[in-house]
Order: sequence, then C-alpha cells, then structure tokens
Amino acid sequence: MIKTYTTEPLVWKTTKYKLYGRHRLPVPIKYILTGIIALLFASCKKETYTSQVYIKKQWKVDMNVQAVIPANTGRTDHAVALIYLMDNNQLSYDIYFDVAVNTGDTPTAAKLFIGSAKENGLPLIDFNQGSFAGGELKGNVQLDDAVTARLLANTIYLQVNSAELPSGLVRGQLSL
Repeated sequence: MIKTYTTEPLVWKTTKYKLYGRHRLPVPIKYILTGIIALLFASCKKETYTSQVYIKKQWKVDMNVQAVIPANTGRTDHAVALIYLMDNNQLSYDIYFDVAVNTGDTPTAAKLFIGSAKENGLPLIDFNQGSFAGGELKGNVQLDDAVTARLLANTIYLQVNSAELPSGLVRGQLSL
C-alpha cells in the first residue's frame, strides 16, 4: 500500500494584522521590536578613561660592570632599569638585576649623573628611597622644573653602587 501526501498552501486566517517578510511577524510587533533594539543600542555607551598624566620621555638602561669608570674586573653583574618621566615632572623607576649580584654583594644606592660614557660626572638625582629587595628597586621622585630641564638637556648615566664597590657596581647611559 502506497501512501500519498498532499500539501496545501499555508493560509493565515487572521484579519487583524497583515503578515510581511520571512519572519511572519505581525506589522505592529515588528516595529515595536525594531524600536526596542534601536533604543538598546543607543543606550549602550562605551566609557573611556583618559589619563591626566602622560609619559614625556622613557628610557631603558642596560647596565654592566664594564661601563663603570674604572671598570670592574672579575665581575659579571648586570642590571636593567626602566625610567619614565611623566608630564607632571614625576620620575618613575624600576631597577632590577637580571644576573644575580656576585660574591654575596648587595646593591646599596642608585643615582643619575650628568656625564658621558667616558667620564665620571656630577650627581643629578638620588634614587636612595629604599633598598634593593630581591635585587630590585622601584620608586618615584618628584622633580622640579630645573632638574627636569637638566635631565632632558644633558648626557645622563645611571650608576648603582654596592657594599663592596661603593664607587660603582654597574653603570649605563640614558639615550637622548
């Protein structure tokens, strides 16, 4: 026995609404939903945060024992510093030893000096606001306009001293 099926066209038996489009929603509901979706998108605002302080200049300083004057022999200490000068004259720094300090020596002080790579210069900024905990020193220094101007106008180097080498453990130049 073979069954046959017949399909009749779908007939909507409503007199209240006309049906349009693929989705077959009554016209007023379609407009209401469109309006609700439009209101939802219009009310979604992306909040953006804008900082009031910007980086004016930044340096990454590679410091090693060979750059110290006179050079340290027999040591392999190495440090890196990240220094940021903000537009409000705040100087932020993060100095860390990526190679452990030799012979149980401990870093004691870090300073910025005015001078080239071939000379010892005058101190400009002292970072001695804490100790090297775990081989790292972080902090901020508020500078006045005169010190900021000298920092930006001169050749500067960063030097870290230690208990065994108070005249300089590692040193590196800040690029202009």
